[in-house]
Amino acid sequence: MAETMTSRSDGRRRPGRVPAGSGLLVAITAILAGLVLVQAQRPTGNPPPSGSPPPSGSPTASPTPRPTADPARVEVFEGDATGSTDVTAELQEFLESHDGGRVALAERGVYLVTSVSFTAHDLTVDFRGAQLRGTQRGAHGIFVLRSSTNVVLNEPSIVGTGYAWEGGEANPDQWEHAIEIDSGSDITINRPVTRDVRGDGIYVGFVAGENTPATGVVINDPDLQRSSRNGIAPVAGEVTVIGGRIHDSGLHGVDFEPNNDEGARSIVGVIRGVDIRRAGGLDVHGLRGYAIAGAGYSTATKPSLVIEDLTGDELDILLYNTASVVVRRNVSDLETTARFFDVGAVDFADNTRITRR
Repeated sequence: MAETMTSRSDGRRRPGRVPAGSGLLVAITAILAGLVLVQAQRPTGNPPPSGSPPPSGSPTASPTPRPTADPARVEVFEGDATGSTDVTAELQEFLESHDGGRVALAERGVYLVTSVSFTAHDLTVDFRGAQLRGTQRGAHGIFVLRSSTNVVLNEPSIVGTGYAWEGGEANPDQWEHAIEIDSGSDITINRPVTRDVRGDGIYVGFVAGENTPATGVVINDPDLQRSSRNGIAPVAGEVTVIGGRIHDSGLHGVDFEPNNDEGARSIVGVIRGVDIRRAGGLDVHGLRGYAIAGAGYSTATKPSLVIEDLTGDELDILLYNTASVVVRRNVSDLETTARFFDVGAVDFADNTRITRR
């Protein structure tokens, strides 16, 4: 609770010279003045009982708005952390009720969920080694933030229901994303860990006509492995990925794949310092997997993509319809290519074993 400091004046005066014999007169005068003041302040009737409202016309203090959460306190989720019972609804309600605060899961707890979908503002969530385990094949996002602002996720760990491509787009199982960011702004995900999901490790998008593409999404040091679709799929919005690794993706390591024109025009992507290996590990429609891809269902122009300081076994790059592209200081273990179609300015420099075609 914040403390209110009030200024105080002690009322002291500088000492002066007092005429001799005046001390008694000064003391008598002060006593008389005090008696008069007490008499003037004495109530004329009986005092109101305790808890009674002040008389009409009396000044009252303005009520202080109650904060949604105490930012100095960390609230710990008390749901079943043994992996025995489903906590989806309970966890969703908990997260949505702590705007402005900081919350945590039980240290190294295990939580069974289907799809935790919530909206939050000014919230920090500390996983502390805890893990969410998805139990519903094809859940449209195991952990989903919708239209949220200023949210920080620290070390979220999500495990899905399998690493496989079965039945293609007609099979709803393949939309099981570990973490989904649906619109919103200023979302930071620190050191996320995802394993064995049938969709994307992290999906960033929006719903046309309902909300807008996300802005200010930052993903630091991801550890994403065995994502059946893509490691990270920013289909719309401003997304920055710094460091970490993306291994064993079914299709692409990172796929800037807009679903519509609005999404395409909002894409501003930065991928820097990530280690990408074994992209294209599953037979997804017979398509070839790339370390970095950028095609999609729209030919509208993406504003910009920056791809720098990557490492990997085969850093092949395929980009379409982008106004500005930077590809610099990337190191591939194997000889590979970077190809650009309907792309504006390209800054391609200091790459190792990557040939521009």
